[in-house]
Amino acid sequence: MRKCLTSVMILLGVLAVLTVASWQQGYLPEPVAEAISPVFNSLGVIGMGKYEMERDDGRYYTVIDSRGRVLMETALPVFVGDEYIAEDNRHYRITQIQGDTAQAELIGYEEIALSPEEEAAVAALAQTVEARGGAKVGIYHTHDDEAYVPSDGKASIKGGGGIKDVAAQLQKAIQAKGITCDLNDASHAPHDANAYHRSRRTAMELMRKARPQILLDVHRDAVPARAYQSNVGGQDCTKVKLVVGRQNPRYSANLSFAKKVKAVMDKTHPGLSKGIFIGRGSYNQDLSPAALLIEVGADKNSKDQAMRGVTLFADVIPQVLGVATAAPGAPGAAVGRVVDTGGSGRAIAWILGILIVAGGAFLLLSAGNWPGAVGKLRQLGGKEWANLLGKVRVLSRRESSSDSTDDRQEK
Repeated sequence: MRKCLTSVMILLGVLAVLTVASWQQGYLPEPVAEAISPVFNSLGVIGMGKYEMERDDGRYYTVIDSRGRVLMETALPVFVGDEYIAEDNRHYRITQIQGDTAQAELIGYEEIALSPEEEAAVAALAQTVEARGGAKVGIYHTHDDEAYVPSDGKASIKGGGGIKDVAAQLQKAIQAKGITCDLNDASHAPHDANAYHRSRRTAMELMRKARPQILLDVHRDAVPARAYQSNVGGQDCTKVKLVVGRQNPRYSANLSFAKKVKAVMDKTHPGLSKGIFIGRGSYNQDLSPAALLIEVGADKNSKDQAMRGVTLFADVIPQVLGVATAAPGAPGAAVGRVVDTGGSGRAIAWILGILIVAGGAFLLLSAGNWPGAVGKLRQLGGKEWANLLGKVRVLSRRESSSDSTDDRQEK
């Protein structure tokens, strides 16, 4: 009885793990996901926004190098192992955190400028026409309450933060390039650790209906204005920081895409990029190999400057997609496509791995030892194959009999 109860408990545990994993990856039907989300959120399931919730205490992290030089300031959560590719393409890794200060070591220099071959490839893409119906970009904002104090009066406005205006301006600027751009301005309030799980449905809907090549989640940081203040081509504007989550199956593809975007930013509008922060979260970036979170200025910057920043950022999109820039108002341009580098396959392999490990653990516990588990597996496999082969033989005999009858009737 005790052995049976243990087996049942193990099986329920396996089902729970698979359910959580499926929920995280968005594989559950929407009604099921909607029903269980409050349960998981209230239990604070590990990984459910734990690494994505920025600071709400009015403070922020300062990342410094070995000489004490400030590399980056951010209200995003910072952990040991996180990385930062600075504006000058120096690549750092965070090694220790003390209070609000994070120490980073230089680990290399990123050669992320577009090579002649890459530039040629981008130019070649402009001549191609794909079946998707044109270049497309999807935009949403997980934290729609984020605002800009100098313009909006407050750092947070429930349901109507200035970030919505910035996202709308980005959409307008991209559309002016002749690129289809869909903006889903759904609210994902409250601004808490589970906001990214609520915004996941929005991102999935964009991917399913609009089928964009690029998926952008628009945010603003919460640090002093100086951190993002810039002047590009004579225009006062905010810089734009790219954020990549390293806890998702498409991390490598997302990072490669971010590097490509930064390379084009550096070439097109020097001074616009605030670098690439590689954090511990996921940010729903497993949904696309070209998904990015962008930080457009900070709450201390003016909204007008943030809007100028995203307008300049929009100039990067056609070059990244490899499409010809259409005149303002023109109905579309050539189609570019970002190739999926296999992240979805890794996600499926990850879940299959959980199934195999869990199944092995269940067999081991139910059998009591490895020889017993192997014996059960062989016995199960033998019976199943015997049944299958038996059915095949019976079916084969029936088909042979039927063929013989048909031959006799024809004669």
